[in-house]
Amino acid sequence: ADKFLTWIRIPWVRRVAMVLASGLFVAGFYIAVQQIEGDITVQSWAALVAVCLYVVPALIALNGMEMKLAAAMVGVPMTFWRALGISVQASAANLLPLPAGPMLRAGAVMGGGASLSQSGLSVLLPAFLWLAIGLLISAAAGFALGALKAALVLVLMGAAVTALVVLVAMRGTVEKRAFAGLFIVKMLTALLDALALYLLFQVIGVAASAVQTAMLAASAPLGAAVAVVPSGLGVRELAASGLGVMAGLSAASAFLVPSLLRIIFLGVLVPLSLLFALLKPRP
Repeated sequence: ADKFLTWIRIPWVRRVAMVLASGLFVAGFYIAVQQIEGDITVQSWAALVAVCLYVVPALIALNGMEMKLAAAMVGVPMTFWRALGISVQASAANLLPLPAGPMLRAGAVMGGGASLSQSGLSVLLPAFLWLAIGLLISAAAGFALGALKAALVLVLMGAAVTALVVLVAMRGTVEKRAFAGLFIVKMLTALLDALALYLLFQVIGVAASAVQTAMLAASAPLGAAVAVVPSGLGVRELAASGLGVMAGLSAASAFLVPSLLRIIFLGVLVPLSLLFALLKPRP
């Protein structure tokens, strides 16, 4: 594990990964558009406005609350305003060909008096918790849709990650109330992400059900888990495409919708990161 972490920090490895991921994203987006005959006109402006003005800002706010609770979990107090600023800047930093986002989060927790291991725990435990929740939501949707083999694989993966999270939480000295709050925040994040995808399916005129959309829940944490790729670029979309096919959706639409969500998210996030860089939130 240490060798792998050292390897993915090598600058040229990150640059190559970013080029490959960008190529995957652009190529996938182009093929998806071609598959739907280039028709990506807005079919529901109300759904698009809801994603831009309500769902994405709510996701960003939840990321801030996650940062606050992750710090509290290892005994570091942090105001929501500061946590939100760090979260926004860390998310923007993930676009760089460096592991800058996790470094910012861990550095902020260490700045509050946590040890190196505690700061690492504050970054890794929420990530694994999100992955467990996403896998189990996708598994539940798979069972509901009759995709039994895929659902069984997903539920086994989700159970394994859940066991790991529980083991780490029990063996590590984490503040239990903060961890419980973190679970609620990550559950809400997964559900809001699925809502955003559901609305964006309406935007492009694809009649995807709520259960079909829920099948894609694991795609975001799976993309984020590929540490060598900045922000899971291309990986999340590819995972969503595969899960979408299992849910009875076209690979093209399942790739296109999270791609649109990524573009919208960045459109909101980048100005916010500049604003927080200027305002310098108080500790």
